[in-house]
Amino acid sequence: MAFLNREELLKKAQFRVERVDFPNGDFVFVRQMSAKMKDQLENSVLRKSVDKNGQVQFEQDLTGFNAKVAALSICDAEGNLLLSLKDADMLAENKPAEMIDAISLKAGELNGISVNAKEEAVKNFEHGLPEGSSSGCAES
Repeated sequence: MAFLNREELLKKAQFRVERVDFPNGDFVFVRQMSAKMKDQLENSVLRKSVDKNGQVQFEQDLTGFNAKVAALSICDAEGNLLLSLKDADMLAENKPAEMIDAISLKAGELNGISVNAKEEAVKNFEHGLPEGSSSGCAES
């Protein structure tokens, strides 16, 4: 192992890519997410609201979670992304749940993501905010 200097830290990483096969013979590739992409995913499942006392609240909304994970992970064989977060709704609308679930499962394995992990992250986020804080890291 070696110490990573500034240049090495800022150099684009080689993300792992894995194939997901479907029963009909079709397949896709999925890759690890960058930290920026994972932040986008996390921010997409948090809804900011302000209660009647002016306190900022963050609520979890897992609508379309598996399609969001899939959209941020589907790539070509070289790891070039094919979709973005804005494609998640159309992906979910046009493909069977079984397909999206299989992609999301593999992407989750590559990225350490699951609905349970997301629920825990939201809990940790909520408990980590100072009272009255409106940290901009989770705002949409």
